Amino acid sequence: MVHRVTVTPETPSIAVGKTQQFTATAYDSNNVVITGKTFTWTSSDTSAATIDSSGLATAVNAGTTTITAETGGIPGTASLTVTETPPPGTVIASVVVSPASASIQKGETQQFTAKATDSAGTEITGKTFTWESSATTVATIDSLGLATAVNTGSTTIKARTDGVSGTASLTVTEPPICPMLKGSIANQTLTLGGSAAPIDLMQYFSLPEDFVPTYVVSSTDTSVTTTSLAGAMLTVTPAAAGTDTVSVTVSKQDCDAVKQSFVVTVILPCPAVIADAPIQDQTLVVGAGTTQFDLTQHFEHIDQDGIEISVTSPSPGIATAVIEGTSLKIDPVAAGQIAAIAVTVTDTAESDPCDPVSQSFMVTVEAALEHPGLYPWSVSGEHVYRLNGNVGIGVEVPDQKLVVDGTVKAEGYRLRMIPADYVFEEGYDLLSLDEVESYIRNHGHLPGVASGVDMKANGLGISRMQTTLLEKIEELSLYIIAQHEQLREQGDRLASQQQKLEIQKTQVSELEQRLRRWER
Repeated sequence: MVHRVTVTPETPSIAVGKTQQFTATAYDSNNVVITGKTFTWTSSDTSAATIDSSGLATAVNAGTTTITAETGGIPGTASLTVTETPPPGTVIASVVVSPASASIQKGETQQFTAKATDSAGTEITGKTFTWESSATTVATIDSLGLATAVNTGSTTIKARTDGVSGTASLTVTEPPICPMLKGSIANQTLTLGGSAAPIDLMQYFSLPEDFVPTYVVSSTDTSVTTTSLAGAMLTVTPAAAGTDTVSVTVSKQDCDAVKQSFVVTVILPCPAVIADAPIQDQTLVVGAGTTQFDLTQHFEHIDQDGIEISVTSPSPGIATAVIEGTSLKIDPVAAGQIAAIAVTVTDTAESDPCDPVSQSFMVTVEAALEHPGLYPWSVSGEHVYRLNGNVGIGVEVPDQKLVVDGTVKAEGYRLRMIPADYVFEEGYDLLSLDEVESYIRNHGHLPGVASGVDMKANGLGISRMQTTLLEKIEELSLYIIAQHEQLREQGDRLASQQQKLEIQKTQVSELEQRLRRWER
């Protein structure tokens, strides 16, 4: 038996000309739904709205009417409010949510927007929307349409206003495993002409497993440094004095690029005394003219900016000494001996200044003969002169043990010289090939070999040159031996790789045979 009847919706509101579907449900005294019942529908004010036998009400005029559904003498009611038909442009026909679909990673957010439009597609402004997510375990959304991804999956985002709603889809994915920074590359200070700086980039980037990175290296001033990459090994080579910022970037799809930057300062090398080329003590003769020295043959790195060269002579009355560029000029004035003439090289750079370096040497000045045009020499035959133990042929002032103005013809000669076998002794300071290259670029000749200017001014010491040439040959032998050792190691590694490759080929062949047997 029917105990009560309910009608839904209970209090709807529609505009004139619109319809509203009502539904009635019958319950027994135990509040159990009774199915199969037929209801009679009536409207208390048919001037406001009428209703048919299926419960579909039609709004006629503005007002309020009671909708009744009756079965078995038991009624149920609802209240229907009819409003005036709103003017065009105020009735919402649809709600559009943007973006219509989106995909974000877990932990990220996505901003959605909504707009209401009328039947003509014109936007109706001033509307406030309520937002909801169909799966809050996947993503939540706040009152302003900002969705936050919680877990992987999909959800429907709905925006509603004035009973009209629109939807969009949102997919949440796992975030990718991206490269990350691991520590910072330290700033580098390099010396021009010195060693390059090797940097293992694997120490400064944390990379996903099985990800093979591509490092992109950039530089703010490529005139100061040059960079090269071999796998993950970055080599920074000084090229000119100055400051450069080097950056290394690693990118991965769906990830933000990560970048390491560091500053490289290239400084000029400090001046230094060339150990095997000291300025020798000098014996000069009054009136014999100026003796000139190319100081680049006795000091390293003095032909660069910020270098000052000075000379002091404790007895300028005996000999004067002046500096012109990188040359030292000494003029004998009167007979006597100067304790020491000192040449000092000073680095005037404001940053990273170097300690001054100097060389000192003795100068003895001998008096000239009082006879005009003659010096204290003796003559042995025509045009052969002897001066203080020096012998000259065709010259009047021999400044070496033997000076010949002309060609010397001999059946042969033998030199007493210092052997260069010290090159093979333990502890010998063999320059690296990079250092040799830098020296040649800066000086225009091999280390330890006199320059053309010095040879022209002071002649060529055959004995010393023979020793130097033997030294260079023995150094070349050491370089060749080192290169041979590297080639042999590379050959061993290549043979090992070839052996591994043959094993892998055998394994692949066995797998192919097993696969064929399995397919049969």
